[in-house]
Order: sequence, then C-alpha cells, then structure tokens
Amino acid sequence: MWIYDFDTLEIVEANDSAAEQYGYSREELRNISVRDLRSPEELIEVDALVRARDFDSEVRYVGLHRRRDGTRIHVETRGRPLPVPGRRLRLVVATNVTEQLDAALNAREAEARAQATAEMLRALIAAVPQAMVVVDEEFHVTGWNRAAEKLFGWKAEEVLGGPVPVQTPEERANARARTETPGDRKPIEVSRLRKDGTTVDVLLAAAPVIGANGVRIGHVAIFTDLTERKLLEAQLRQSQKMEAMGTLAGGVAHDFNNILTVIMSYSNMLLASEGRSQADRADLEEIATAASRASGLTRQLLTFTRKAIVRPRSIEVNDVVAGMETMLRRLLNSRIELSTELLKQSGSVVADPSQLEQIIMNLVVNASDAMPNGGSLMIKTKNVELDEATARLHGGLRPGPYIMLSISDTGIGMDAETQTKIFEPFFTTKEPGRGTGLGLATVYGVVNQIGGSIWVNSAPGEGAIFTIYLPRDPNTVPGADAATAENACRHSGTILLVEDDDSVRRAVRRMLENSGYTVLEAVDSDVALTIARRYPGPLDAMVTDLVMPKMDGRTLAAELASVRPSTRVVFTSGYTDDALIHRGLVNSRQAFLQKPFTDEQLASTINALIDQ
Repeated sequence: MWIYDFDTLEIVEANDSAAEQYGYSREELRNISVRDLRSPEELIEVDALVRARDFDSEVRYVGLHRRRDGTRIHVETRGRPLPVPGRRLRLVVATNVTEQLDAALNAREAEARAQATAEMLRALIAAVPQAMVVVDEEFHVTGWNRAAEKLFGWKAEEVLGGPVPVQTPEERANARARTETPGDRKPIEVSRLRKDGTTVDVLLAAAPVIGANGVRIGHVAIFTDLTERKLLEAQLRQSQKMEAMGTLAGGVAHDFNNILTVIMSYSNMLLASEGRSQADRADLEEIATAASRASGLTRQLLTFTRKAIVRPRSIEVNDVVAGMETMLRRLLNSRIELSTELLKQSGSVVADPSQLEQIIMNLVVNASDAMPNGGSLMIKTKNVELDEATARLHGGLRPGPYIMLSISDTGIGMDAETQTKIFEPFFTTKEPGRGTGLGLATVYGVVNQIGGSIWVNSAPGEGAIFTIYLPRDPNTVPGADAATAENACRHSGTILLVEDDDSVRRAVRRMLENSGYTVLEAVDSDVALTIARRYPGPLDAMVTDLVMPKMDGRTLAAELASVRPSTRVVFTSGYTDDALIHRGLVNSRQAFLQKPFTDEQLASTINALIDQ
C-alpha cells in the first residue's frame, strides 16, 4: 500500500510490501512520484486519467508498472480518498497480477496454437493423396478425407460417427486385436470394401493417436491404392519371363539356322543334280519342304525375340488392312462375318510391311479358332494420344501419338489365367496338331520390336479384344519398296569364305562353287586376313559369319578394308545382337543375308554387290 498526494502525485507513505515489490526502500519511495512507478509507455494515459479523475471517486485499474531495476509487472490498483484535514491524499492498495495475466495469456496463446494446429491438420488430411481414416477407441470414424471418398466411394457425412464401412465386423475385430498387441505395426497389404460392393487392394499403415495426457484416444489409418502398382508388377514379371524365354529361343534359333543351312543347301544341290529317280526326288523334296517349314518356325522364334532382321519403312496402317481384307475373307469360314472400321488418314507407322501383316494374320487366325460355330470379327484403326499415366499402364510406352489397331471377336473368350500365358511361346489351348503356340508369341515380339504395346481384354463366353498401340510416324512419308529381282545366274570371281562351323562352311562352299565362283576357305578371322594378304589375285567378295570367336565379322570387315579396300562383304547370321544390323550396313559395298539361305539367294546377293 501507499499514500500519495492527489495534487502533486508524490508518494507520502508506503508499506514494506510496496518497497519489496518495487525494489525501493520505504524512504526512497517517499521521495518519488507515482508516475515513477508506471511504465513510460503508459504515462500519457496515466496523466489523462489523473486530470479526469474526481478526488472523491474510488477507482480500480490494471496497468503496467516498473520496478527500480526496469523490469515490468502487471499491477491491479484500487484507490480511494483518505480523510486527512488540510490535504487531499489517496490510499492505494496494489496487487501484483503478473502471474495470473501471464497464465491467462499463455492459455489464450495455447488455445490459438491448438486451433491453428487443428486447422493445419485438417488441411493436411484433406491434401494427403492417400485415403486417410481416423477412428476413436470404439473404432467409430472421426476423420475421413477426400481421398478416402474417392477410393472407397462413401462421402464423409455418410460415415462420420459410425463404424468403419470398409471392414467387415470380423475384420474390425481382428483390427482391434492387432492394436492391442505391442510391437511395430508395419504396413500390410489387405483387401477392403468399396461402396459399390467391389474390393480394392490397398497398403494399410496404421498408428495410434495419443491425447495430451499420454493416453491413446484412437487410431489413424492410411490406405494406399495398390491397383496400378500390382498391374505394373504383373507387367514387369511378364516382361522378365518373356525376356528369359526370348534369350532361350534366340539361342536355339542361332544353332538351328546353321543346321538348316546345311540341310537346305545339300537337299537343293541333290535336287539340282541329274540321274535321280522319281522316288528319290520325292524324298528330297520332302526334306527340302520340311527344312523350309523349320526355317519359317525359326523366323517366328526370331520375331518373338525381336532379333529378326527387318527392313522397316513408313507404311499406312489402313492400306495394309485394306490390302489384306480379301485374303482374310477367304481365310475365314463362311459363318464368320468380317467387318472393318478404318478411320480416314489413320497415319503411318515405321515397320516392315510383313511385320504388320504377320500381326493381323496371326490375330485373325486366333480369333477364327475361337469362333468354331461362327461369329463376328471386327478390325478397327484409330488415332489416339496417350498421356503419361495411360502410357505407363500400357507396357511403359512413352506419351505421345499412337495408332490403335484392335481386332475383336465374339468367340469363346479366355479366363484370367489363360490371358497371363497367351503370349508365351509354345503355349496353346488348341488340341495337338492344330497349333505351335507361336502365333501370339510372334505378335508380341513384333509389336515390341516396332516399339508398341499389345493389350488383351477377355472373359469366358464374352469374346476377346486385342488392342495394339503402335507409335505413329511423325513424318508419314511412305517408303519405296526396295525389292529387287533375284539374280541367280552364274558369275565368275573369287570369294573368301569365313565360317567357323565346319558343316556350314562345307555346304556354303559347295553352293558358291556350283554358282561358278572360286572359293578360298578360312575357319576364323586370323586365317582370313592371312589369305587376304598373301593371295596374289583379286578378291571379289568375302562371305563371313557375323558371330565368330576371336574376331567378329564386323571387325574382320574393317580389317579387310585396309588390305583389300575394293572387296565386297556379305555378312551372314542366324541370330545376332550385333549393333551393325540395328544401325544398318556401313556402305553400299556390304550386304546382309540371314540364315538359312538357298544357293540362289546367296548367288543373287553376291552378284548384286559385284555388279555395282
């Protein structure tokens, strides 16, 4: 308490508590003004209050006061007049309310922070791309964000306050039991219900919600839709399986083509020789026919593995379909109705024409086999633009313009298990003798070689739709057909034959000699280069396998060019990853001939090079 003069504001007396609160002695307090106890920023307000105050009034006021050391305290003052004759004195009773005000302020600030945090959490939950569900200890829904609405189909107002609708009662009981089990709660894959009755595979991550007193008040669950991921994983597994099969098939094709080269060359040479009986010729023709069929099977294997040698050019998809329509109608039985829906100016793709024909032919034959009692078959073309998300779902294509080619039938359809295997080589649902199981595998290989993707949609009894996306050629300039007539006439000249397989080398030598060439043999690159350096006469051409030990055919051709720059080169191979084939030949003095080949094809290729 203190007493001050109302007219001068000087303190007349103060008690010990006042001295203690303000840091002055009682004597010091008696020598200062009440203005000295107030915070400087409040002095103007204090003076105004004093001028306006009535001496006889009783006043209660809370203000900011200043201690001797400059610190501030909040003080509640209650003043009233003190009856002393001859002077106007007032008695002030003061209470330090700093702690109370600070506590109230802290409470307001805490409440504001809590409200801001709650708003932030609500915004965060709403913005989270995964479905987020919050439940209390009774597993009643207290939070349900927009992503949950989109994933499961229920609106927030439909589920708030009720049990979690995505779980059956049994699943809710299991969830309750899991929350009571101590230990790490790792995300788990589960299936959950949708409003429409379907289910969705999700990754569930859950955590307890702890209240301010440290007691658990509920749980929060985050659901990540696994639909797209599972689809991509299935595509990856299928791609890896097909790649492994392709490696195996390609290796078989490499060795098999060498064997076929020998069989075809000797059978053709025997057929060309005179003095054979009709029965012998018939037997030889059967051998040649079987070898030719085996060669076609090998070409299918190479197409599946994307190692077949093709000559792509820009071709109009509609033209290919229209050109095959008459042949396809003859191929189908009379109970199957074929129709086409071709958009005008569908655009071009870069491919070998035979590749596109092979795709259409195999899919049409497959559709025909699926409709033994007749039905409808539709071929469509359409321009489409794949965005990033759609392209990723279709075998990891790049976004951009594509031509969609679809072939649909009304046949017996396929179950899901069959659909996962139809593109595997040698898988077939047909009875023995009716198929090799390479038709759809070949289609898969061709489509991937072109840079596209194939998609199948089918169900038992509901037919099938094969949809193919092929990258559209931005140039759309049709290429000219570079086919040339075979020239298998006899030709003189010296040929350097390089082949590490003894049987193939002997067979090709006979083929060349029968065509009129002088042949110099080499079992590898070292022998070939030695011959090229020492042989005194001209070397018109070198026929070399691309895949050989020590030095491959491409490197050998480069070495030969420094010794015999005018010598032409014919590369042969049954299967290769060689970059030469994928980039194209180095110059017009080189050619490629795929094994197996006939003596006419070999002679024609060499003659065309030499005649240049």
